[in-house]
Amino acid sequence: AFGLTYWLMMPIAWPLLSRRTGGLHTTTTWVAVLKMVLAGVLTTGVTLAAYLAITTTVGADWESRPALLGVTVTASLVGLLGYLAVSRALRIHEVSSAVSMVRTRLGR
Repeated sequence: AFGLTYWLMMPIAWPLLSRRTGGLHTTTTWVAVLKMVLAGVLTTGVTLAAYLAITTTVGADWESRPALLGVTVTASLVGLLGYLAVSRALRIHEVSSAVSMVRTRLGR
């Protein structure tokens, strides 16, 4: 709901903020957003493929919570790594800088 609200309010807020701040680098921002959306769509496919591969190979016992947790965590990790790989391939600098910040905070 929050995400939908942000997208609905953006056409109103963007011009107002742009006038008040002297510009928001609209083209650069939209290129980055579109790259992130593309990375998300591609990663969704990778995550779904990982989930289906795990459940068909191992066989999902839908009554077992630990098994469900294992499948979910494994598919999510594949999705995370897939997103990082796709964002690197698309040269999304915002994701790279976020990863660098996290690595610095963790001391690696």
